[in-house]
Amino acid sequence: MIWVYAFVLPMLALLLVARLPIQQSHRSIVIWIVAYAPLSLLVGLRDGVGRDYYSYVNDFYNINELELFYVEPGFYYLNRLAWFLNVGPTGVFLASSMIGFMLIWRRVASDSVNQLSSFVAMFGVGYVIFSLSAVRQVLAIAVFVYSVRYIWEGKPLKYFLAILFGGMFHFSIVVLLPFYYILRIKYTRAVLLLFLLLSIFAALSPSLYISLVGAFLSLGVFGDYAVYGERIQNVSVDVNTGIGLLTYLVVALIILGVDRSLKTESGIKDRVLAQSVFIGFCGYIFFSAVSDISRMFNYLTMVAILWHPNFIAQFVHGYNKVVFNGVLLFLWSALYIYPITFNPEILEPNLMPHFLG
Repeated sequence: MIWVYAFVLPMLALLLVARLPIQQSHRSIVIWIVAYAPLSLLVGLRDGVGRDYYSYVNDFYNINELELFYVEPGFYYLNRLAWFLNVGPTGVFLASSMIGFMLIWRRVASDSVNQLSSFVAMFGVGYVIFSLSAVRQVLAIAVFVYSVRYIWEGKPLKYFLAILFGGMFHFSIVVLLPFYYILRIKYTRAVLLLFLLLSIFAALSPSLYISLVGAFLSLGVFGDYAVYGERIQNVSVDVNTGIGLLTYLVVALIILGVDRSLKTESGIKDRVLAQSVFIGFCGYIFFSAVSDISRMFNYLTMVAILWHPNFIAQFVHGYNKVVFNGVLLFLWSALYIYPITFNPEILEPNLMPHFLG
């Protein structure tokens, strides 16, 4: 039940903060204290939770035998620092969690029209669940969400430097370098519909591109990532993948059909956010048979943390926002519920932080 409390209690605290007479300059700090900080501590101090948890523990204890570029240099030196400070692998998990949630919080505080809706979206699009396993990539995702502002502000140098910095923790983020220009383009709904139809076609016939992608990754120029070229040769869409595909397809159709941010006369900020989420969904659907590739589009879909409040504000006001938030949260959660087995005898004790376990 601890993860239920991790969502419900911060939500109640945020509802309370929204109604307190707090100066706007202080409100964001209060939100960090009552919502983001406790959640980042819970994630950072977990014990044995996450698909790659023990892989990272093993890397930490073998850091002296690892070559610098076995993992990305930023994460390598983060492990070295934790080793030097004698804080164990928990120090690495905690630092990754705190930095990631702090970057998300700062961008939400400055650019979200409703911080409560952004907090809901952070759960809905899976950032919290993702942070339990993808310790390196979640840092890179947070860097991208933080840097997306530079796209609509027209600051390419800051954007490129931020993406390269994120690459110090997970190399996959470098694929987003051209998205500075891709997301600034004004796409018509017809063009976006074409993207979606091509994605559906590719998802229904994955064999058309699996061999091509596998051969490309196996060229040997991708270092340790070249092993993905062999891993994807025999993959296929299963029931769980189908749940995620259907969920993303439904939300993509909602965006395409009713999101006013896609109008050509809309402001560049709203359009960049909407197009990022939509293209991210299309990319996920396109490569849905190859999870190693499709999850790279999580960078774009995580921008929903900022897009979600804008979308809500277009249609509903007052207490109806709660209902609408709940509907989208339920819809997006379908992708992330299936790999979680809530076994109270096995999972629950490991969800407790170290000092409570």
